[in-house]
Amino acid sequence: MLFYYLVLIAWCLLGSISSRIAKKRGLHPMTWFFVGFFFGIFGIAAALLWKAPEQESTPETPDPLLLSLRRKHWYYLDHDKNQLGPVSFDNLKRAFRDERVTGSSYVWHEELEDWQRIEETEGLKDYFNPTTR
Repeated sequence: MLFYYLVLIAWCLLGSISSRIAKKRGLHPMTWFFVGFFFGIFGIAAALLWKAPEQESTPETPDPLLLSLRRKHWYYLDHDKNQLGPVSFDNLKRAFRDERVTGSSYVWHEELEDWQRIEETEGLKDYFNPTTR
């Protein structure tokens, strides 16, 4: 009878060790207690070798200026001074990347009084520079 108590204590000890290792590694301790309890030393080895799940990164707070620029409908003048638009901010950026629009190109949206060059437009000059093509 004493033998059975010793075996039960050993199983609980192995489960506790496995659980403690799992908790330090970011794994669910109760699950790993039972793994250690039922599989003994193999459960401890598994807890040591098992990769912890990736922590979800907190989403970055979007830049309010970028959100404001993306809400607008943009018009621009191409190299031949033809008016194009309305286009989204992302399409305007794509036109810049494809060199259909340059820093000296004129843009307009409903909140601007008059056409302005990209390099003079508040907010755009930060997102439209030659190093970000």
